Amino acid sequence: MSFAHPTEAALPDVSVVVPLYNERATVDELVERILRALDEVERRGLTPHRAELVLVDDRSSDGTGERLDDLAAREARIQVLHRETNGGQFGATRTGLRAARAPWVLTLDGDLQDPPETIVPLLERALAPGLAADVVFAVKAARYDDPVLLWGSRAYHAGQRLLASAAMPRGAGSFACMRRDFARRVGFLELPEANLAAALAAFGARFATVTYIKQRRAHGTSRVGFRRLVQEALGSMALTGALPRAMKLTGVLYAPGRRLQQRVARRLADADRQAGAQSANANA
Repeated sequence: MSFAHPTEAALPDVSVVVPLYNERATVDELVERILRALDEVERRGLTPHRAELVLVDDRSSDGTGERLDDLAAREARIQVLHRETNGGQFGATRTGLRAARAPWVLTLDGDLQDPPETIVPLLERALAPGLAADVVFAVKAARYDDPVLLWGSRAYHAGQRLLASAAMPRGAGSFACMRRDFARRVGFLELPEANLAAALAAFGARFATVTYIKQRRAHGTSRVGFRRLVQEALGSMALTGALPRAMKLTGVLYAPGRRLQQRVARRLADADRQAGAQSANANA
């Protein structure tokens, strides 16, 4: 993996992580709006040091990576990471979480469906004095999406609410601001696909929320694909304990579901150990 790193000496107070795949048509607008939101955060005095923006190119084929390098050359707050292979949104997010340096790490999608302006209220909530939470989710009050994706999402969240042993807020996804120790745990979680909210719930994160309206895609259609959506749902339900319960209730593939649950449990423990070791080394 190659990367361009910001030159500022002071560590940031907030890292913003954005996974990107073939978003060349909108990446300039995305970066401009994120930086404008971060300027507003600084103007309000929420952070004493400048934030960093970690942009992860997931092996794009449309020139997104090259454009990100151009933007980083002109803006010291930007760090660009180039993945050697395309591994999906969750993998790209984990790459960015491992690289993030700030005590608070914010994640959002790169297709402009998560409006960057919501960064301001999200950080206001996360950085509020006395917050008794490890992660603040931006949860969807409404959304504009493909009907198939919308109904699939509703079915997934309904299953989680009914069967999961790890609690997660309704409407939570990958738009969130989390403490660094939880960002590290998710960063080391070796799963091909999963929902970020499910991963944080599995690690026992306490949560708070703000609301937003998820927008229509600014360009093109979703590139996730049905196969990855199924993988994400299965991985997420294994993380929260919902998968084996669902399979036991339905009598469908209970043994494979149980094995997947056990494998996920081992990987959660491995990620916890690696994150703890990284924190210990950083504090040494």
